Parts: sequence; structure tokens; C-alpha cells
Amino acid sequence: MITKNQKLTTGPAQLVTSAFCLIGRVLFVVKLKANNWKKVMVNQININTDQRQKSTAGFTLIEMLVYLAIFIVLVMAITSSLVYLSKSYQELAQRKNLTNSAVSVLNRISFETRQASSINIANSVFGTSSSRLYLDSKNTDGSNTNYDFYLDSSVLKLKKDGVDQGALTLPGVAVNSFEIYRPVGTSTNAVTVKMSLTSGTKTGDFGTTAVIRGL
Repeated sequence: MITKNQKLTTGPAQLVTSAFCLIGRVLFVVKLKANNWKKVMVNQININTDQRQKSTAGFTLIEMLVYLAIFIVLVMAITSSLVYLSKSYQELAQRKNLTNSAVSVLNRISFETRQASSINIANSVFGTSSSRLYLDSKNTDGSNTNYDFYLDSSVLKLKKDGVDQGALTLPGVAVNSFEIYRPVGTSTNAVTVKMSLTSGTKTGDFGTTAVIRGL
């Protein structure tokens, strides 16, 4: 027989037990839902990862094409620059050879003309594109010497006392014309030199006038 006091003492215990059971069921449901949610999130992450990998693979191919195009443009630009620099260097070298050859030839002719005692008219040739300048001179000891400037196969050469002294122009420089003139209507014994030189694709005209002063 259950007494009133027993009912009062057993009632709260049943409630506590029921509450724990309810809490356990709720926790179980929550855990089950959490597991399901976790699986859904994992699947979603895997799907996003696959899509991102596919998207990344696609963009990588496009980037490779873009990089290749940029590389080709850079190579073409660098090649054009190198070709331009090489051409500019060659032109500069050709101009330098022209100038150096002209200065060397004209300075030598001017010096020997100023030091000469006379122009040998018989052995000289004037007014043609292949002129010849023959100078008679004297050494410091009074002995005679001569200088012969002449054109030989586009190379300007010098002979001293009949001995070949070699080319006056630099290698790679061709003499197109070598003209010697004597000024008309003047009392001075002078010569005017005009010549045209070519080095590669560059051509230049040069000239000078020298007066004989003697020793």
C-alpha cells in the first residue's frame, strides 16, 4: 500500500528521470542533426572544392596563354631593340671610319704640301676623279725627297722616294674619287684636295686647301 508520503517522495524522482530522458532524447536528436548537417557541409565543401579546382584549371590555361602572348611581345620588342642598336652601332662605326680616314688623309697631304719645295707638275695629275699629287721636297740635310699621293683600286696610297708607304685610308673605307686642283688666278702655290669616301652604307665628301711654304 502506497502512502501519501511515498507519493510525495516518488513523484519528484520520476519527474527528474523523465527530464533526464527528455534531455537525452533532445541531445540525441541534436547530435543526429549535427551529424547530418556536418555531412551536408562536407559534401558542399567537396563540391565547392571540385568546382574551384575546375575553375582554377581553366584560369590557369588562360593565364598561360596570356603569359605566352606577353612573352612573345617582349621577345619581339627586345629583338627589335637589339637590331636597332646593332644597326646604330654599325652606322656609328662607319661614320667614325669615314671621319678618321678623311682626317688622316687630309692632314698628311696638308703637312707634306706645306713642307714641300714645289709641286712636280710633270708627274702630277689634276682635275680628274683619280688625280695624283707629286711633291718635291728637301730634307733637313738638304737632300731631295719626294711624296707621291695616288689612288689605287679605291685605296689612297703614298710613296716616298718611290717606296710604297701603304694605304692612308682605314680598312673598309673606299675612295670613290680623289681630285686635285690648282687655284686659278692666284699667285700662291697651293693645291685644293677633294675626295669622296664610302664606308658600308655611309658616304661623305671631304676637302681642304694647302699652301706650299717650303723649308
